[in-house]
Parts: sequence; C-alpha cells; structure tokens
Amino acid sequence: MSYHEYWRLHRLPFGQVNGREDFYEGTSQREAIARLRFLVGNARSVGLLIGGPGSGRSSLLRHVSRNVLWSGAIVDTILVSGRCDSQADWLHQLSTTLCADPTLHSSDAWRRICDTIDAASRQDVYTCLLVDDATNLVAESISSLINRSRHVTAVLACNTETAGGLVHRIGGCPLRIDLPHWALSDSAGFIRQSIADSGGEPELFNDAAIVRLHELSEGRVATLARLAELSLLAGAGSRATQITPEIVEAIQDEMLVAAA
Repeated sequence: MSYHEYWRLHRLPFGQVNGREDFYEGTSQREAIARLRFLVGNARSVGLLIGGPGSGRSSLLRHVSRNVLWSGAIVDTILVSGRCDSQADWLHQLSTTLCADPTLHSSDAWRRICDTIDAASRQDVYTCLLVDDATNLVAESISSLINRSRHVTAVLACNTETAGGLVHRIGGCPLRIDLPHWALSDSAGFIRQSIADSGGEPELFNDAAIVRLHELSEGRVATLARLAELSLLAGAGSRATQITPEIVEAIQDEMLVAAA
C-alpha cells in the first residue's frame, strides 16, 4: 500500500504528478503576480523576479505562463529557460520556443525571433518573455530585444547573487519583484489546501506539526513540500493517525544522519 492510499488520498498531494502541478498562491505569489500585471499592463520593458533556492520561483513562472490573464492587451506569454552554454545555444532555445519555424543557425535564429515579435506587434499582440535562471549572456540578448521593440516585456528570474550582473547588462532600472519565503500562515494554508485537494482531511497535519515544518523549511516552498511528503511517508510507515511534531522531527533526524 502506498502512503497516499494509507492516508486515503486519491493522488499525491505535493509536487508534480503526470505533468500536473498544483499552484498555491501565497502572499508573496499574489504580490509578485500583481507586480507582473503592472509590468505588462504598463508596457514596461523589463523586470527582475528575484527568489532564492526553494522559493517557488520556477513554479510561479509556469503558473503565470499558463494561467494568468493580462488586462488591456493581447499578450503572447513565452516561458523559456535561460540555462545555456553559448549565445547560439540561447538563441536556438528562444527561437524554438517563440517561432513557428525555428532554425539552428544563430544569425537566422535572431532574425526569426525579431520577425516573430514584429509580426505579432502588427496584430497588436504583445510579447511577454519569462526567462527562468537568466544569465548575463541572456541579459545582453534581452537588452537588444527590448531596445528594438516597444512590444516586448521581459521578466528575468534570478537569485540575489546574480541580479546585479543582470541589471548592469540590461541597463536602466528594471522593476524588481522579490519572492520572499513564506510566513507561517502561508505554509499552513499550503499544506492544508494540498491535502484537501487530494481528498484528505485538512487537519491531517496537526497545528504543531505545521509549525515545525515551517520552522525547518524556513518558509521555502520546495523544502516545505518535500518535508511534508516525507512526513506522510513516515507516518504511514508507523501507522500513525495524524502527522505530529514527533514524526516531523524523526524525518529531520533521518535527513541529518543521511547528510553526515
């Protein structure tokens, strides 16, 4: 019997399952989405989405690319990874995502990217580029794009350490959108909603267990989800009836031993 069957859940409550990903809109996510709407709605050229490891930055970008509706304009939202080995690699990635007819040659890729954006603008379609894990190399290319077209908004997602380099290469003063770690109320809401959406009892984790999970994860979304999942697994193994702080502590002890 799997742990989600033990807890009478109809699916795994945390993370992606068969390509499906639930999204919990905590306080920091709501504020970030509002600022992204301001950025696009006011035709601002570029913004930085800054969040450290486990902040939920990538899941926020996936949610925005699939589900967020922009007001006042028709927007083509493109999500692309900024991880690349060279300028040619980056241009190929962007053209493959953006263009109907991508090419391997970097000069052709740049031309087709520009042509695609220009063609969209002639139809009053705005292009919003969401670039996850943006690098300095990517920022230089984005700077060229936003300087040649007023119909592009770029959102460069990065961590605090790399933000300064991106700003230097973009120039100007991009809108800064921070994605801080969750408060306790957000962590509690995330755990309870995830369990309820999976068909379980919202109180499967007792209050003290949620507090301890929040403390251990420091409000980092990815870490919180992983610890909660491991707690369910451990609780099922010990045939518990509810997740308690003791179960959470046992998970923490096992993780410390494994890391030693």
